Amino acid sequence: MIDDEIEQGVVEFRRAYRRMSRRFFSGIVLLGLVIFMLGYKAVARGLVLGGLFSVINFNLMAHFLPYQLGVARARASVIAFASLLGRLLLLSIPIVVALKWDNFNAVATIVGLFAVPVGLFIEKVFLGRLCQHS
Repeated sequence: MIDDEIEQGVVEFRRAYRRMSRRFFSGIVLLGLVIFMLGYKAVARGLVLGGLFSVINFNLMAHFLPYQLGVARARASVIAFASLLGRLLLLSIPIVVALKWDNFNAVATIVGLFAVPVGLFIEKVFLGRLCQHS
């Protein structure tokens, strides 16, 4: 019974994360498109590249988080550390790409890497307060 409830919660959790990540990436792509049309092509490419890896990082975090539930503390710590290390290595890829190629703006790429965390912050803090007052 409890396992079914946990599994159902995990499924709902993953669905919500997928919806949020799609929304955030769509926003980044639209912003990148506007910036691209304004003539800042390297900035737009960097922003979209960073945003893409931000969404991938977000989805990996959402995927591995449930594996830490219901296991011994030592095993959960190993899973958490391995997940963090892998995600940090993943986040280094767009930075290296942006530093190696002039087609990508490095600062915009780093800003794009913060797309999902900033989007979550804005959604929870600011939009959550607006919805409460409505």
